[in-house]
Amino acid sequence: MNRKQLLLLPLFLCGVMFCGTLSAQDDYTIRTGYVGFLDQSNAFAFKDGMNTFSLGTTHGCQFNSNVFVGAGFSFLWNKNAFVLPIYTSFRYNFTEKRILPFGQVRLGYYIGEGSGQYADAAFGLRFGTPKKFAFSIMVAASYLTTLEDVIYVYEEEGYHREDANLSNVSLRFAFEW
Repeated sequence: MNRKQLLLLPLFLCGVMFCGTLSAQDDYTIRTGYVGFLDQSNAFAFKDGMNTFSLGTTHGCQFNSNVFVGAGFSFLWNKNAFVLPIYTSFRYNFTEKRILPFGQVRLGYYIGEGSGQYADAAFGLRFGTPKKFAFSIMVAASYLTTLEDVIYVYEEEGYHREDANLSNVSLRFAFEW
């Protein structure tokens, strides 16, 4: 499956879930208690301009219609490196409508090819459904401290190792239950 198909898959699944569920009497309120997220993003790394792919999950508690606090992990990789960020997540919903804007911050640590600090900020739109599911689309920026000596680069003298930087901007799709 190529990257374009991977990008279209979440859109297709969200569209199928959303179609046929709208009605004027449906309740789109945000429920309190346990909430889980599954997200996928295609990112553009700052340093080397390389496409990076991410798949993650976050679980936690929706305290009221605005505040969510949880924890999760994601897999982040490109052709040069693979890392596993483990993070805490804070999400704030700005309104209480079916389509609502929100902001999200993730802070944590990553392991894998190297280890270091992880931070992520995202802003997006949440699309609620009457079945207590939702999907989101967001723009995110992630910061990962530099991975030291993980890229092999070929030059005239031969191969040598260089530092990698997976910090990126991304378009992220999420499914919420």
